[in-house]
Amino acid sequence: MKRRFRPIYLAALCWILIALFPSTRNQMIRAGNAPFSPTAVDADGFTTGVFEREAMRRFPDDRRVQLDALARENNNTSTRKMEAAARKFGDDATAISLVLRAYGNGLKSDRNEGPLSNPNFPRAAPKKLPGGTSPRAEWDRFISLARRGQKLEPNNTFFDWQVLYGLFATRRDDEARAVLKLAARKTDFDDHSQDVMLNRLAVMRLVYGAPLSPRENAQSWQSFFSEFSKSRQTARWIMEGVIADRGANRHGRALDAAFDLTKLARVMRRESHFLIGSLVGTAIQTIAMRSVNVVPNRSTLSKVPLSKFIASPNTLHAYAKSQNRADITRFLDRESPEINRWRKLPLALIDKDRMGNSTFSTLALTAAERLRAFVLRALPSILILGAIFTLLSRRFRDDSGAPVGGFWRGAWAGAVLLPLALVFDAVVVWRGTSPDSLVTIPGSLEEWAESYFGDNGLLVATPTWITVGFALATVLLAAHAAVIWQKRQIGESLPLKTRFKTVFDAPEDGLMRFDFGWILGLAVRCTMWIVLLGALAAFCFNPENMRDTFGFEIGNAGAALMGFAFSISLILHLEAWRNKPRRRATLRLGLRLISGSLLGFFVASSVLFALVSFALLPLAFRFERNFQSAIERGEVKIARAKLGL
Repeated sequence: MKRRFRPIYLAALCWILIALFPSTRNQMIRAGNAPFSPTAVDADGFTTGVFEREAMRRFPDDRRVQLDALARENNNTSTRKMEAAARKFGDDATAISLVLRAYGNGLKSDRNEGPLSNPNFPRAAPKKLPGGTSPRAEWDRFISLARRGQKLEPNNTFFDWQVLYGLFATRRDDEARAVLKLAARKTDFDDHSQDVMLNRLAVMRLVYGAPLSPRENAQSWQSFFSEFSKSRQTARWIMEGVIADRGANRHGRALDAAFDLTKLARVMRRESHFLIGSLVGTAIQTIAMRSVNVVPNRSTLSKVPLSKFIASPNTLHAYAKSQNRADITRFLDRESPEINRWRKLPLALIDKDRMGNSTFSTLALTAAERLRAFVLRALPSILILGAIFTLLSRRFRDDSGAPVGGFWRGAWAGAVLLPLALVFDAVVVWRGTSPDSLVTIPGSLEEWAESYFGDNGLLVATPTWITVGFALATVLLAAHAAVIWQKRQIGESLPLKTRFKTVFDAPEDGLMRFDFGWILGLAVRCTMWIVLLGALAAFCFNPENMRDTFGFEIGNAGAALMGFAFSISLILHLEAWRNKPRRRATLRLGLRLISGSLLGFFVASSVLFALVSFALLPLAFRFERNFQSAIERGEVKIARAKLGL
């Protein structure tokens, strides 16, 4: 084995080992630009669905993939499609919850005349829009599907909320009151968002392979808000009935409904897996406890001390006390202090609780993913320029005393430039992040993830300057090394300040200084070639038809044209300089150092890529396990354990 080929063999061995192991191979494939991103958006900001289509194409019969595709249909209003999905998945409570969400988002109700629903109360409600109410048959299908979920999970109040929403929306209040009374006795709330997220993780591992990066794990986080807004509206409809019953002196009926709503909301607050469900449960309990009468400034009651809140004549506690309902007052005496403690729930959660890992683990794995992206994005330009300058150095070689190559200079450049670029990128990300997202606790991990790892964030889209930036930096460093070597040959003192001051000095007669003046001339001539070829291409072909003619995007065609023009100009200049002694000496030295430096950069980046990939692989698997464990445990349980609730 020749000594000069050992670095190449080392780099090749690194890439073979990376490709040999599935985990590192998957990381390499996704590092440059993760394919089929789950959160990719189009120009209008809407999700493209490319991940779901790719998963269905590759695994059409996998039930997990089918369920994940159904979870993306949360805005679908096709009744036929939703019914087909319900039949397809049979008695699967998770699938039914997804169909209910998608189906319910397309239903409309014009019930807005009550004191809590009508913003103009006691005046008439806003004018109803044409087609503002969905047909009764569609509401019946929605209620029937929700009752199917009730039968599958008799103790789960999530499906009771859906039934109540459908019944109240269609003004079947008596039937809804009976459902409310039974639901208030249940003890569980599961909206199946946890199952959807765990299924999403499984599908992402199926498509991407394991382990997933922190960014990809965060992309599996999904919050459903539509059913919670429906639950709040259902609570308003219930309390409007309570107000009407109280006005008609049906106090027992009014108090029973308000009490049942309070107990039902308590289950949502305590048993939700995620913070949004608990917060909505608290809000609904507050609606039930302070909406037993028409009070214009009802919202101010939530900001007063508990003693004043209980003493207010417009609260459920005062109303129950006036009717001698000791069962309700005893319950509220215990419940009100607990609600106040639960209001601290969001403050107990920090980002690392949601991720299930330390901040160091998240940052280390994110930096490793980013570094791999940098290397893969820069390697094509490194290899292409390295091949070009290596061939040119062999074409113009001789036996002068110039250095053989700049391998170690390039290796040093790779070992230094890559970490420096990573630090610079981190600073850009930090400066580009909203200050609010750094000092406040977001409502869900989705907001936190979007700030740091979202497709529109800086940690996903590798900067375009990385593509050729490392190659150009290595070339310029090698050229600078040529300047220093030549100046040393003539015995000049070269402190650091002098090096940078004299880099661009023109050569003197009889001295073999490196001349940067020819680079400026080369840039001018290359620009002329590019303009001439561009004008010729514009004359022969309509740029708008470039894609149809050559299959090129206009931007790619422009880059190819510029590269072609630069190559022509470079070849012509090299041939012209062959017969000029001073230029030839400069050319030999520059080509040798540049080709060696590019080789050194390639080897250093390959070794660094392999070391980072294998060294952090155990941490990546542990991060993935901890993240899944955090989802299985749920935000509410994590916060309750920290607060002792």
